[in-house]
Amino acid sequence: MAGRSCFQMEADAGTERRSDGSTGPGLRRGLSFSNTYAAKKTVAQGMMDIALITANANQLRYLLRFNHSSSTFTVILSLIIFSLFLQVLVGVCLIFKGRCDLNGDSKYLQANQLNNFIVLAVFLVTVINVFIAAFTETPPTSSHIL
Repeated sequence: MAGRSCFQMEADAGTERRSDGSTGPGLRRGLSFSNTYAAKKTVAQGMMDIALITANANQLRYLLRFNHSSSTFTVILSLIIFSLFLQVLVGVCLIFKGRCDLNGDSKYLQANQLNNFIVLAVFLVTVINVFIAAFTETPPTSSHIL
């Protein structure tokens, strides 16, 4: 390593060693592909989080406007608030996850733990939203069915 310039070391970082001992380009391209996939996955998760936040905000508006006197008001209100809190937390975690460098091993454990937390939180949000949908009371319509 002595006597090598930064440019030579950087150029060597983009090469892979084949089974015959020769080196060539390719490893860097593979890591770039996985980083692109991970970045797209993080963006997609963020968009899903925004969609869920929008749905929960709409449910909260509906609950406060039409169901404030229902028997399940407090339970549904608590579930919606907890779901919104979890979704904001997931959004913040996605920002930090997107900033993790997947090429380096130094943040791999942190990124993996963050990803596991995000998966668990999204699962909880999904379960909570199922309960919200199940326990939300809709007022009867004024039209009569013949």
